[in-house]
Amino acid sequence: MEPYITRAQFLGIIPDAYIVEALDDDGDGVEDEGLFDIVAQDVADKIHGLLGGRFTVPFTGTVPPVVTSAAKWFFIAQVYGRRGVPEQNPYKKEAEASLELLTAIGKGEAPLSPAVQRARPPVSVITRPAKTVLSNGGFLA
Repeated sequence: MEPYITRAQFLGIIPDAYIVEALDDDGDGVEDEGLFDIVAQDVADKIHGLLGGRFTVPFTGTVPPVVTSAAKWFFIAQVYGRRGVPEQNPYKKEAEASLELLTAIGKGEAPLSPAVQRARPPVSVITRPAKTVLSNGGFLA
């Protein structure tokens, strides 16, 4: 699966040193190989958990912008969390807003995108009381 984020998306948003520090579990000052992809997959799994009940995931082709935006803010939150300073995340509000929006989208309270159809379209039923015709031509309601 292609990740919803790339390393290049974070240039100029957060210092690269923060990403390296967050992805250096062995403490040697170098980003651990493959850890970016693991964290990116964790972010994708979070998004899938929020939207998977309503949409087919993973998203392929053109990924809705709300998904890529949320992935970016969720990844940044992971970076600050892995560094042990989640309260210092200057984009905490963006991550929280993305979580709220994706939760609303997952519940069907907000649209994902006008171009994206639901995996399970809604069903509507219109009902009314039955009328039975009596033998004398009258109705029994």
